[in-house]
Amino acid sequence: MAPLDVQIAVLVLTAVVGVVAGVTYDVYRLALRPRSRPVLRALTDLGLWLFLALLVYAALWLADFGDVRMYVFLGLAAGYAIYAGLFRSLVTMAVRAGQKAWAVVRRAVRGHVVTVVAVLRRWARACHDAYTARFRPPPASR
Repeated sequence: MAPLDVQIAVLVLTAVVGVVAGVTYDVYRLALRPRSRPVLRALTDLGLWLFLALLVYAALWLADFGDVRMYVFLGLAAGYAIYAGLFRSLVTMAVRAGQKAWAVVRRAVRGHVVTVVAVLRRWARACHDAYTARFRPPPASR
C-alpha cells in the first residue's frame, strides 16, 4: 500500500484532472457538438472520451505508476463536482462570449474577403485583357 502522503497527492491530482475533464467536456458540449453531423458527432465523441481517458491514465502514471484505487474515482468525482459547483457558469459565459466574438470576427473578415476577391478578379481580368491584346495573332489576309 502506498504511503498516506502519496495517496493524498494522487487524490489532489485526480481532483485537478476531474476539473480539467469538466472544463473540456463543457467546452466541447457548448462549442463543438451542436453544429456537427451525426457521424462526425460520434467520431468527435469518441475522440473526446479517448482524450479524457488518456489524460486520466497519464496523470495516474505520473503520480502513482498507474495504480487505480478507490480514492482515484473519488478524486475524479470530487474534481468534477468542484468544477460543476464553482466554475461551470464562468466557463459557459466564456464560451458564449467567445462564440459571439468569433461570429463578429467572421462577419468582418468575410466582408473584407469579398472586397479583396473583387479587386483580384478585376486585376486578373485587366492582366488577361492586356495579355490577349499584346499577343493576339494578326488577322488572316484573304
